[in-house]
Order: sequence, then structure tokens, then C-alpha cells
Amino acid sequence: MDKTELFEWVRSNQPTKSLTQPQVNAVDNMLDTMSIDDVLNNISKLNGWELPSVDSNREYNLTYANLKKVYPKVNPDAIPFILKYAPKYGIITKKQMCSFLATCIIESNGFNAKRESFAYSAKRLTQVFPAFRIPNLAFAENLVAKGQKAIANHLYNGRMGNRIGTNDGWDYRGNSWIQLTGRDNHYAAQKNTSIPVGDNPALLENLENACIVTMDWWQRNGLNEKSELINVYSDGYTLNTLDYRGRETNDFKYNTGAVAVRKAVNGGLNGFEDFCEVLEKCFKYL
Repeated sequence: MDKTELFEWVRSNQPTKSLTQPQVNAVDNMLDTMSIDDVLNNISKLNGWELPSVDSNREYNLTYANLKKVYPKVNPDAIPFILKYAPKYGIITKKQMCSFLATCIIESNGFNAKRESFAYSAKRLTQVFPAFRIPNLAFAENLVAKGQKAIANHLYNGRMGNRIGTNDGWDYRGNSWIQLTGRDNHYAAQKNTSIPVGDNPALLENLENACIVTMDWWQRNGLNEKSELINVYSDGYTLNTLDYRGRETNDFKYNTGAVAVRKAVNGGLNGFEDFCEVLEKCFKYL
């Protein structure tokens, strides 16, 4: 841990999520006579705070300052949980962490979104969802008039374990940092993590629960392995986009690893360009 990370840890434990000048001065004074590790341990014991997960051998440098360069509106409160649980769920290498972060950032608006929103206009509904679910604009207008719960139940009931004639579509709409969707997925997460998110999906509004469940899903679905297939050029961050003849195309779809990750998460390539752009920034700044 460096000095910047120390201050970020102190800040993250403040109710206001900010530091006062006296607090900064106090930490600086301690650093005049003590090592960072000793300061960390003393502050932890004095305040009863949990020590952060620190791994000096990790390939990435995940701090609020660095992640803010990737996504300015990122929620800093998510970072301590990411660092704490990543080793447990096999998110070890830079490719794995950057892929995880890029995915979660675009799926949860920088770890800020808690539940999937269905505040669609009728026109937007026809653009986002396939015609066999939203056949025409008039159908969409009628559905929007019934409210968000009706939209979710129409789109999601009868699949992913959601029961027809219930509010399962709404209750088990996209959740956590990766937009975990469907009754079956929520109960699978409950079984694997012992967090009762199947019985109570709203528990995923808690950042620590969201982190654990998202990482559990990530590991179970082989995303760590898929992330290792992502190739970059020699600069270390630009995605390799050579076609089958070895010609540079600048088309992200030629990066087979990035495609594999996005398809595993999304089922297709919706949001793929956004994912790749954030992924390159993660490689560059972390």
C-alpha cells in the first residue's frame, strides 16, 4: 500500500466519505515517524476498522484515483470490497481484473445502479427489445402506460425460472453489478454464497452483497478464463484487432477474448463497443 491508498482507505471509512484537513494532518504526522503498515495497523486498532486487503504482488493498481481516470463517476465505496474478495474468486491477473471492472462499470453505471430500470419510452422499448417481445409501437405504448412492473413482467416472465402470472419478472429484474437476472440465477447465487438473494433480491442493493454475488457468478461462468484470452498490443492497453490474415482492422470484434467475455455476460454483443473502450482505459490506468 502506498500513501495515496492509505488516505483512500481512511476516507472510505468516513461517514461523509471525505477527509478533513485535521485528519490529513494527523495521518501525515504519523507517517513522519512510522511506516505505512504501522500507521495502517494503528488507525485500524484505534477505530475498529477492518484492514484492507493488500497484495503487493498483484499485477494491477486498483485505487480510486486510477479508477476515476477510467470512469469519473465511479462509486469509490465499491473498491474496498473488490480488493477484499477478488482473490477468493480467482480474479488475480490484470486481464481478469480489468475485464471484471469494465464489465461491471458499463452494467452498473460505475457501481452506482442498484436495480434494473424499466423507465423506457415506447419508442425506446421497440429499439432495445426484439420484435417477438415488443411487436410494434402501439403495443409498446400500451405496455408503458401500465408501468415499469408490467414491462418487466412481460419481458421476463416465463423464462429464467420466472413464473407466469407473478411479479417474478419485476422482482428478479437485473440486479447487482452485472445485472443478474431471473429467479433461477438469484437462487443459484443464494445457494453458492449463502446470501438469501433468492428469497430477498433487494439484498443486492448492499454493495458488499453485490460484490460477492457478482464475483461468484463471474467465477462460476468461467469469465476468469475467458478474460485471459483478451490480447493487447505491445503498449499494454490497446486491444489487438488483427483479422485472420494478420491485418489491423481497428474493429473490436476481431478481439476474440473480448467477444467471449461480452457474449458470456450479455448473451450477445449489446454494449460491446462501450465495454471495449472502458476495458482499454482499465488496461492503461490500472
